[in-house]
Amino acid sequence: MSILLYVLGLSYGAVADFLEAMGVGIGKTTVYDNVQAAGIASRQRQKQERETGHVKVIGSDGTYVKIKGQKVGIQVIVGDSGQDLLGLELTVSENSAEVVALIEDIARSVEAEVLVSDDLGSYQQVADGVGLDHQICRTHVRRNVDDLADELFQQLKKKTRFLMVLTLVQLCS
Repeated sequence: MSILLYVLGLSYGAVADFLEAMGVGIGKTTVYDNVQAAGIASRQRQKQERETGHVKVIGSDGTYVKIKGQKVGIQVIVGDSGQDLLGLELTVSENSAEVVALIEDIARSVEAEVLVSDDLGSYQQVADGVGLDHQICRTHVRRNVDDLADELFQQLKKKTRFLMVLTLVQLCS
């Protein structure tokens, strides 16, 4: 429970206070130790996942979170068939050399054939560099198409209003 509460954003002290209120008396040092042990276990599991199997399709995506007010990149790599976590790293950006190295390392270790990602150009470069086929994620494509359709619809509405006003001005003159 302490790990879950920490992952949900509570500080070590806040987790200890919450659990104390629930009748489980542990200190924030124990919470810290639990989180560290879970991290080590997770890393070991990731390594085992990479070493034990052939994964034809891997997916990779990056995002940013704020940690102590600082923007930090997180790169996630999963095995597509079972959504097994193959890699989770803090990064500088999605374009950084460390992301390229991480994807290359995982792709080679699981003998991947396809990389699924968003349409960021660096992913295509990684795929080309490792000899992977590259596919853009359907969710990203759908989101991009929806955003473009919304933008075009807004432009069309503005243009239609402009044409209506122009027609009224012409009729009135």
